This record gives sequence, C-alpha cells and structure tokens, in this order.
Amino acid sequence: MDQYLNSPECASTEEEPWYYSDDVLEKMRQKVEDCMKASVNTCFLIAAIENKKFKGATLYFYLYGILQTEDFKPPFMEVKTGDLKSLSEVKKHTGK
Repeated sequence: MDQYLNSPECASTEEEPWYYSDDVLEKMRQKVEDCMKASVNTCFLIAAIENKKFKGATLYFYLYGILQTEDFKPPFMEVKTGDLKSLSEVKKHTGK
C-alpha cells in the first residue's frame, strides 16, 4: 500500500467517451447493416436514448407498438451459392 500511495505516476480517472471509440462506431454501423440485410420490410426510427446496459448502440425491436427486446439481433440468413449470380450475368441481363 505504501508503494501505491507514494507512486509518482498520476493517471487520468476519466474514461474516453464511447462516442469517440472507432470500435464502438464500427459496431453501431455493423448492427444496422446486418439488420438491413435481414429484411427489406424493416423500418428504422433513430433516437438518442441513454441505456447504461449497452455501450454505443442497440436496436430496440417493437412489434405492434410493444417493446419485444432492447438488443435485437436479426435472424441469420443462409445464402446458397446457387442463389448468387456473378456480376457478368447481371450485366448480361440488365445491360449495365
């Protein structure tokens, strides 16, 4: 304890705000991107609401006006390779 009290080093006790963190901002973008891929029928309402349980961003999911979850995770969508078209096929059919 004596070593700690007599230590010449002083460190800041303040944490960096979450909104300065590149990691948190990337996670926020990824959550929205994942949800957008899951459904074309998804609507978003963006709001700034303090929630100490989640750092950065979370997706609140409402169904018919009733909160279902404060940390929505879109369903995993499996894509079969037969469903994918190459860029050359798309260009051939669209002419673009």
